[in-house]
Amino acid sequence: MTVGAALQFPLGHADVMELERSVVDASRFFADVNHLHYTLPDYPYIEEPRLTLHNDDGRNFLAASEQSYDVIISEPSNPWITGVSDLFTVDHFRVAKKRLAKDGIYCQWVQLYEMSPRNVKIIYRTFASQFKYVVVFSAEDLSSDTILMGSDSPLPLDLGRLRRAFAEPGVVAELERAYIHSPYDVLARVLLSDRDEVMRFTHIEHRKDKKTGRIKAIPEATNAEDCRPPGCRREPLPLNTDDNALIEFAAPRDVIGFDALPRLLAHRLPPRVALRPPAGQAHRSQLKVRRRGRAGHRAAGPWPHA
Repeated sequence: MTVGAALQFPLGHADVMELERSVVDASRFFADVNHLHYTLPDYPYIEEPRLTLHNDDGRNFLAASEQSYDVIISEPSNPWITGVSDLFTVDHFRVAKKRLAKDGIYCQWVQLYEMSPRNVKIIYRTFASQFKYVVVFSAEDLSSDTILMGSDSPLPLDLGRLRRAFAEPGVVAELERAYIHSPYDVLARVLLSDRDEVMRFTHIEHRKDKKTGRIKAIPEATNAEDCRPPGCRREPLPLNTDDNALIEFAAPRDVIGFDALPRLLAHRLPPRVALRPPAGQAHRSQLKVRRRGRAGHRAAGPWPHA
């Protein structure tokens, strides 16, 4: 989907790295929505002069390549998967940054669902540590997916520039598929507008509990409120590296812990959602709780606009 969408924009050429050939094979089932034309009987199936498909590991390809790119888009699978987690480390972002041309932009997909606020913040801080300028977008309204953009050149949120982009043939139709109908919708998706906001957000706040008087960690805190000792302090989260593998080992625990999320969100869910369903309706109500739990995780998550 991402490849076909990118080709709707006025780009010169796209190099695509896909380690698993079966993914390319399976993509043919989405030909009606991915804009790609499968004219070849065998791999790579697609004959497109602006596209080169590489059966390779994306990180290794960038590390070995001398090619520079104006834009690099990283859309791997979930970061709790071994191997995939290597695409969310300082080491990878450093390698990828070397392949960016002057004024180049690195674009990284990061999910919120089935990830703890702490680990989301670690990924954000790791990404922001490698770029001078960073903007974080929501994929859509109340989405569980976010998009990080990083560059060593300014990333101005320029309304005039956005309007000019919307004048490009095919761009408007493609953006509407993502529910972006005007330049204002792009601006409305901004969650964190610069690197300073990202770095401030990616602290763990420790605040005195008014009832117990004890200091407790609040991983989901947006860090937007005043925080002064001795009743409050903030500590920056560590960076995720190849050596410490923080996300590789911590993120799988989030997946397991996500099963307990409906119970944790019980006080935030509206009364009409039955957390203890009547006999015979357990499966149906549990499904409701899980669905509302996902939505609740987005709304209650660590976002400044939550």
